[in-house]
Amino acid sequence: MRTIRSSFPLLVLIVLALDPVSGGNIPRASLNEIAQRADLILIGTVARQDVRFAGEGKSIITDVLFENVRIIHAGPASKQHA
Repeated sequence: MRTIRSSFPLLVLIVLALDPVSGGNIPRASLNEIAQRADLILIGTVARQDVRFAGEGKSIITDVLFENVRIIHAGPASKQHA
């Protein structure tokens, strides 16, 4: 007979596997599909990362500054207007 203590990890695993909210609402896509839809693909080094709240504290925004950037792909939506 299994005890509750030894069954708990299995129960947690089952709940997480069946929970539709786990991982957010991001649809599954292959790396190839993601790359084809990307506005910008770059290789670089993260120089700084800052986190702030927005929308009355309901959203978290992460600003990332990259150095030594090499642009692999830049679509029209990724261009900055002067």
